Amino acid sequence: MSRFNIQDWQNKYLFEKKGVKHYTKDGKEWTGATHKMPNGPLMTQDPHNKDSEELFHKEDLKEQDFDSKFKDAMGGAGFSDDEQDDVMSRDINKSFPSEPGDEPNDGYKAAVALKDELRYITYKKLSQEDLDNFSKEMVLHFLNNTTAQAAAKIFFGKRQL
Repeated sequence: MSRFNIQDWQNKYLFEKKGVKHYTKDGKEWTGATHKMPNGPLMTQDPHNKDSEELFHKEDLKEQDFDSKFKDAMGGAGFSDDEQDDVMSRDINKSFPSEPGDEPNDGYKAAVALKDELRYITYKKLSQEDLDNFSKEMVLHFLNNTTAQAAAKIFFGKRQL
């Protein structure tokens, strides 16, 4: 997990690259006039008016489309509206600790300790075949949790798997 990077944010929201196509939320390419809002987003129309819409790059639309499909799938899988909102509102890509200066929580500390033990002790005792079987069983164990399931779906969705 990565921490907030100001240069990535600036490149995405402040500095527009020449020749990169922009799209409205519904996926239609925008070729008309644009303006940049003080808080970053590029928008249709110039000057700003009541019809102005935020513009996106193609890859941003794919991520939004994935979120929409994921929420629909959760509803079809029997998750209640509250459960869907709970999972969708979590920032699973948020780095730990969440902000510079924050203390790592106990869950983060336990995960780091377990990963270290696995890497430096357990894995060394296993053959490649045993390690593969162990990894599969651990994945199934950890996916028995809605937050972990959401993280896995996002992981694979971003890779279009």
